Amino acid sequence: MKTTSYEELNRRNDHKPWFDLLQYVPDAPRSEAVSSFRLATGHDCLAKKLFRINISPAPCCLLCDSKG
Repeated sequence: MKTTSYEELNRRNDHKPWFDLLQYVPDAPRSEAVSSFRLATGHDCLAKKLFRINISPAPCCLLCDSKG
């Protein structure tokens, strides 16, 4: 049985703590939705800054482990 991309996304991410927060990302305007998504998922450029000011234990992105 073939699954859709949406079903696959749900299956792979439903256990992650940020996944439930995505329902609160607003529809408009786009800039607000992007900002909300980045903050809800932790996938943003803040990790490096927070690490530099000793708030975060590591400068890595929580989703992809890349250094922001």
